[in-house]
This record gives sequence, structure tokens and C-alpha cells, in this order.
Amino acid sequence: MSVDQLALYIGLSPSQYYKRLKASKIMADYPEALIAFQKGETQISHIAMIGNRITPANANVILEGIKNKSKREVEDLLSRVSSNGLIREHEPIIEKTFRMTESQAAVFDRVLEVIAARGRVATSVEGLLKASETYLNQYDPMRIAEKAAEREAIRNMRLAQAKQDSETTNQKNPCETPDTSDVLPIQGLPDTNEAGKKCTSDELNTLTPLERIRSHFKNKRLDPRRPIRASVRNRVWLRDEGQCTFHYGNGERCKERKMLEIDHKIMVCRGGTNDESNLILRCRHHNQFLAELELGKDFMAMKRRSSNGYALRKSELSTNP
Repeated sequence: MSVDQLALYIGLSPSQYYKRLKASKIMADYPEALIAFQKGETQISHIAMIGNRITPANANVILEGIKNKSKREVEDLLSRVSSNGLIREHEPIIEKTFRMTESQAAVFDRVLEVIAARGRVATSVEGLLKASETYLNQYDPMRIAEKAAEREAIRNMRLAQAKQDSETTNQKNPCETPDTSDVLPIQGLPDTNEAGKKCTSDELNTLTPLERIRSHFKNKRLDPRRPIRASVRNRVWLRDEGQCTFHYGNGERCKERKMLEIDHKIMVCRGGTNDESNLILRCRHHNQFLAELELGKDFMAMKRRSSNGYALRKSELSTNP
């Protein structure tokens, strides 16, 4: 006999059976829960709800907090209590209703199944938050920029520590720095330090190979027609705090955080570069609005039509090979 058949045999639905099974395990581990249930201070369903959150450190807080409370109040308590028994300040509850097709609901149910496979049964809200967190960690420009800044800070700290250790070692064991003035330059390196500017042999001898390579590609990195470097994009997002920087006539800043684009203060067609100081976050509406002011509505309308036509032709080619 399967578990579902057993549940039906004793007059319970499978979900009711599992709730009672979960509650019995909690009562066995925390007798205070059984006493509260026997006194009528809480319900089986409420005890089953706390199974994913209760720990020895927060047991007293949770078991006291669920007495004579409704299901919604218990959910609110569990959303604010930590594993060590601390309760965060009350947050307002916002209700959102989602309508899904059967296929969409199947995807959402699969998320809950994957979370449950890791050892705990998640509520619908927890499943939604888990999926949202995974998506944000992978695609949110602000989170990506913050992580990059943290890595940069750790890297700088390690470099500073390594430099300090090196100086300490040199003080303890001083030695002469080798003379490399007579070392011949490596063959095959670029003979220019900037695009279009030739260097004399004397100028080349004053540069290290690494300096030559860096100076040679300096202008290429600043070329506005090339993609903006990830490190620059991250700094722009952090500097502008992930919000449109357009200011209205009264000085108020646009509050839009959706459909943000990195825009050039000085347009590329007018000599603007991809330097960080020339880049700024703007929402798509204000980006288009300022472009129309600079280049004219007719010109921007023509560019949009040509862009839409190109996208349409590309989709037609992909569907009709």
C-alpha cells in the first residue's frame, strides 16, 4: 500500500496526511508544540508550517509567536524570524495574484520540486524568491557591478599586502636591482604607442614591452564604435545607482529603474568616446527624447524604422532559411 493509498484509507487527503506527519515530527522534537496543541492554543497546520524555520535557537520565539494566531499572522512571523531567534522589524504585507497557464504552473511547480530535492519543502513565496534571486544574481547589472567592485577591492588589498611583504623582505635582504638598460627590445612588438603615431627608436627604448602594448591599444579601447568594457559599465551602474539620471525642470531626478541604457553625454557621431566620464544611465524614454532634441524627430524616426526593418528581415531569415 502506498502512502497516498494509506492516507485515503484512514480518511485523509495526501496533503493532510503529510501535514500531520510533519507536525508529529516537530512535536517529537519540541514537546512544547504538543502541549500548545493539546491546550488548543495552535493547530496542526500551523505546527506543520514552522517545520522549515524552527531551530533550537529560535524554538521558544516561534512556539510562543504562533499561539492563538491566524495562518496569515504565522506566515508573517516566519518571514521575519531568523535562525538564531531574532525578529526583524515588521514589514508591510503586499498581496499579489498571478494567473498562469497550465504549462507556466508546471514550470513553477518544478521549481518547488527542485528546492524540495535539496532537503526542504518550500512555500510558493519561497520558490518565487529563490527563482528571482537566481535570475538577479545572473542578470542584474547592479548586482554584477557590486560583485565586481568587491572582487576589485579584494584584489587591491592583496596587491597592497604583497607589496608591503615585498618591501619588508627587501629591507631584511637588500640586493641590487638588475640593470636592464642594455636589454634589446623584443622583436615583433608594435612600433607605435598610439594609433597613427610613429615612435623613434629612442622613444621605443624608453618604453617597456608592456607599456608599448598598452599604449598601442589605448585608442582602440577608447573607440566609441567598440563595445563598452564590462569594468566601465559596472562603474557607471554603481555611480548612477541603477537609476535614470535625467533631471526635470524643477530639479527632480527621474525615478525610472526599468529599461535603462548607457548613453553618451557627447554623442558618438559628434566625437564622444567610451570614457567613463562621458557615459551616463538614462531610461529608454529620456534617451530617445534627448536624441530627438539633438538630431531631430524626423532623423530618429527614420533610424527607428530602419532598425525595425532590419530586425524584421533578420527574423524572416531565421524562420525561412
